[in-house]
Amino acid sequence: MSTRLDERSSDRYAQTAFASAAPIQQRLAMLDGAIRAAQRTAHAIRTKAPEDAHRCASIGRALMLELLATLRHDGAAPPSPSWRALLVHAHGRLSRAIAQHDAADADQCGSLLAKERDAWHARIGTLRADPSTRRHTNAVA
Repeated sequence: MSTRLDERSSDRYAQTAFASAAPIQQRLAMLDGAIRAAQRTAHAIRTKAPEDAHRCASIGRALMLELLATLRHDGAAPPSPSWRALLVHAHGRLSRAIAQHDAADADQCGSLLAKERDAWHARIGTLRADPSTRRHTNAVA
């Protein structure tokens, strides 16, 4: 019983931490989740665990759709078409991985998202070095 209570407390803490995080941190958390989901999808396909592959791919696709849905359209720096295209492409790769039982497509999805995450981390580093660039970084509502 204690384990369930600990899990629920941990889930509530994670939800609160996410909800109160800065938009850029929310974006990074969703990207990390989508990357993990793609990696787990690839692993499940390789180990011939189709139920796990479908579950993980569903989580990853939902996170990518959430990233698309939360892009701000009213900011001074609108989201770039390439960011949208990347998410749509990665979503398609993960869908194709499931449909064709192809772990390589799931790996490619994870790799694309990891490059995007790394670019956001580099952007955060630039912001810390040059605070004058901060006004255009809030791309998540």
